[in-house]
Amino acid sequence: MKKLLFSIVSTIFILVACSKTDLRVQGFVTNNKGVPIENVNISIQKSKKRFETTTDKTGYYRFENVPSGIWEFTVSKEGYKTQSETYSISGGSSGNVFTKNFELIVFAPSTLQSYFPHPLVFCARWQPPVRARRTQTFR
Repeated sequence: MKKLLFSIVSTIFILVACSKTDLRVQGFVTNNKGVPIENVNISIQKSKKRFETTTDKTGYYRFENVPSGIWEFTVSKEGYKTQSETYSISGGSSGNVFTKNFELIVFAPSTLQSYFPHPLVFCARWQPPVRARRTQTFR
């Protein structure tokens, strides 16, 4: 009876220990032409847990010891449009590695905003300049 109880408890312990496997999350960040982007800020968040990193010269990022679950990825860099997406991370056919690549799009403000960056300029009403009239005085 003791051997049976010991084997049941051992089996449950092993199953619980294997189900809480931490994963490595990795990938590359490129622009829309496939060129790697350096120093991109990447964060993943799940409730109160948060991991942050930046990409290297090749656009590669990596997080170690990430518990499986649903995580929100946020990828940002000045001059590019920020991306936020949610993914379910778990060990799969690739073992304990979850790979996610991102493609950032250059943030280009509209043409008018590049010429008139201040919002008040759009509210102002244009009026032609007033020309001074010549007056003649007779004596």
